Amino acid sequence: MTDYEKKFIEFYTKFSLDSDSAKEKFETYANELEYAYSLSQSLMNSELKNEWNKIWSELTLKPPYDENHPFKSSISRSLYGKRKKTIEYYLLFFHTEYNRIKEKVIK
Repeated sequence: MTDYEKKFIEFYTKFSLDSDSAKEKFETYANELEYAYSLSQSLMNSELKNEWNKIWSELTLKPPYDENHPFKSSISRSLYGKRKKTIEYYLLFFHTEYNRIKEKVIK
């Protein structure tokens, strides 16, 4: 299992078990998400890397308001006003990626 896969599984396990709303979970796990994203940049699969880049750029579209927590504050501002369908898209991507990694590990 690669570092990316380990970190993503760790992130997604915490993220999916948290009972907060999706927006709150994005803020809570912003640092873990940022780390998984940074590791995704070393992936050989360009389609997966491009999908990560798209989602990350949408989640960090707005500038941070708190320099002590730049990713959390940027994600918080970027998610404000996002449609439910967009957030569902992010959640589906994470769930699909989790399943892809788990299937790979089982084989």
